[in-house]
Formats: sequence, structure tokens, C-alpha cells
Amino acid sequence: VTVSVLYCIFAVMETKNVTKPTLWYWPIAGLGTACRLALTHAVGLDGFDDQLVTDYGCFAAKAKEPECPLLNLPFAAFPGSAAPVSQSNAVLKAIGRRFNLNGATDEEQDRVDELLCSFHDFQAQYVAMSYECKPEEFEHYKQTFMAKSWPYYVGGIDKVMATHGGKYVAGNSLTVADFKLWGYVDSARVLTGAATRADTVKQWANLHAWALTMEELPSVQAYVGKYGKWQQNASSAHWGNKAEE
Repeated sequence: VTVSVLYCIFAVMETKNVTKPTLWYWPIAGLGTACRLALTHAVGLDGFDDQLVTDYGCFAAKAKEPECPLLNLPFAAFPGSAAPVSQSNAVLKAIGRRFNLNGATDEEQDRVDELLCSFHDFQAQYVAMSYECKPEEFEHYKQTFMAKSWPYYVGGIDKVMATHGGKYVAGNSLTVADFKLWGYVDSARVLTGAATRADTVKQWANLHAWALTMEELPSVQAYVGKYGKWQQNASSAHWGNKAEE
């Protein structure tokens, strides 16, 4: 066993008695984007530990422990909690509960839940395009994704925003749903070669204004400064499998 793998296994094992929020995920953007961004907003870049899982054996070792029967990446541990939380949306909700990022009203909280479930469906189509199609089918999948999936799921959020009139996706409060959408907008920037994240949603007035608002947040700027050039997807993906230059 190499030194790096030994370190990785040790790091993954240390999910109990953490002194600050700790996240485990691959060293890519992927499903970790929203979680890292939410934590950056909540506690700053130095306020959480970002444990990079570089070998599958690290994750597999932890998944065999009895307190982690449903472990998956990403997962997170919080001070005072007996066991880690896994699955990206569950991690986001856990961050939101601890740092008031799940919505300020019942209506906002309902929309956050609705949006995260919608993103789960959207993610399945994202994965099909990025990983599951044959290499020669990628361009067709990409065109279909941007022509159908993007307007339906992302454009649909513009309609949600029109109903409530707030400047964020769930209402007037910044929530974990905003960080989730921001991650997909950033991915679309890379996928399409758009100059800015706002350009990927410029056909929708509410979302375009939202994207410009998000760019002004100090937490988003701090996140971009540290993680902005990371590769979007794993090396096995058809696109976004290398760091940006």
C-alpha cells in the first residue's frame, strides 16, 4: 500500500469528532461543487476541511463501517454528529440546516426541496450525456441536452422565479438550491464554451439577473479563486475531463 493510499484511508476514517465541517469527494467539480460552495459561503474557505478522495479503496474502506451503511460520495461530517451524511442533496440539506441556507419560510423550504428533486432528474440526463453514451454519440447527446433538457429543467426555474418574484431561485433568501444551480451553470459554461456563466442563461431574464447576482457574492468569488479551474467531470467523461487552462 502506497503512502498516499494510507493517508487517504486514514483521512476517510476520521469522520468522528471532527472540529469543523468536513467534506469528502473526488478532486473534481462534479457533485462536489454545490457542497463546497455552500460551505464556502457558510464558513469560508478556511472554515471547512476538503478531504480529496484520490483512490476508490479509501471510500470502500469507510463504506464497510456499520455506521455508514448507505455511504456514497460526496459525504460530510459535522461537529457533534455521530455519523457522516452522504448523497449530494442530503449533504446540501445538512449544510442548510446548520447554517440557515434551506429557506427562511415554509414556501422557500418547499421550493428548495422541489428544486433539489428536479435537479436529481436533470442529473440523470447530464450523466447520460457525459458518461453513458458512446464517444461517437456524444455530439448528438450534447445537442439534445442543450436543446431539450437545459430549457426544460433550467428554463423551468425561470418560471418558478417569475411566480415568487424573489432574486434567488427559491425566493428572497439565498439557499442551497442556488449553489446547486450555480454548479450546473458553471458546467454549461465549459460544455458550450460560453464566455461567462450568465451567458448560459441569458435567454431567461430572471435567471440572467440571478446569475449576475451570484457572481457578485464574495463566497462565489472565493470559490472560483480556489476551484474555478478544476475539471468538471471524472477522467472517463466525454468532456470536462481536464482542468481548464
